[in-house]
Amino acid sequence: MTMTTQQITAELAQITDRIAASFDESADKWTADKHLTLEDIEQRLLTLMERIEANTPTTADAVTYTHPDVFTIGVRDGWADPETDPTRIDWAPRQAAAAIPFEVIDGRPVNPCGPTGVRHGRNELGHWGEALAADALVSALDYEGRRWIVMVERDDGHGWALPGGHVDPGESALEAAIRELAEETGLTVPGASWQSGRPRYVPDPRASDEAWMVTVLCTAHLGTLVRFPDVTGADDAARAAWIRADSYDTLTARLTETYGGAVFAAHVGMLRTALGVA
Repeated sequence: MTMTTQQITAELAQITDRIAASFDESADKWTADKHLTLEDIEQRLLTLMERIEANTPTTADAVTYTHPDVFTIGVRDGWADPETDPTRIDWAPRQAAAAIPFEVIDGRPVNPCGPTGVRHGRNELGHWGEALAADALVSALDYEGRRWIVMVERDDGHGWALPGGHVDPGESALEAAIRELAEETGLTVPGASWQSGRPRYVPDPRASDEAWMVTVLCTAHLGTLVRFPDVTGADDAARAAWIRADSYDTLTARLTETYGGAVFAAHVGMLRTALGVA
């Protein structure tokens, strides 16, 4: 069975969460969990290690790819670097500004969490190196105490995600998250108390070894609401909705049952951590 790097990352996140959920820190021991044993963990990790080794491209079979839209629509609309050769870029300013440090070898940026399976080129991303984004996690409780969050269905076929996007020059991550929330869902929450997390690398399926995404999760909880404010998909969101999310498992079940959808691969680990598992 062939797995992408993003799928392997998601599988490792699931194993990690199951381990955390099964460990009773107060008793300093493993709790009884019929769904998880140490042998299960060992076997699954060994299997993943074999797949990682099998899926790591060698110099001979390394993939070079940049989506054609990057050179046309991306450059025209300003979301792609017009430079096609990364060795001609002055990397010092970009490295100094990076949220997560990265190396440049022979004039080419190196993904700090690679490999991705696309060795050279930008895959579906427009920039070379790191691009900083911000994502908005807006939650609320209904009158029965159930948690709901705002999500958008991406218009590029990559699934359901938190509203978010690139941080513009001179903009803070929180400002970007609030702006993207309004642009993609029409939702504004004046007076809300926001919290911003630390920058984190996300396993974006559009990334390559030379172009990747780092994001900042910004959260706001609106308390208990009798009526949830309307949200409507706009900009690059095909649609927007409040999705029940008592836990990550509840979220994925609702997306599947209601929309036949799945969580955007880049947001799986982030949402599992933020929402917890059942």
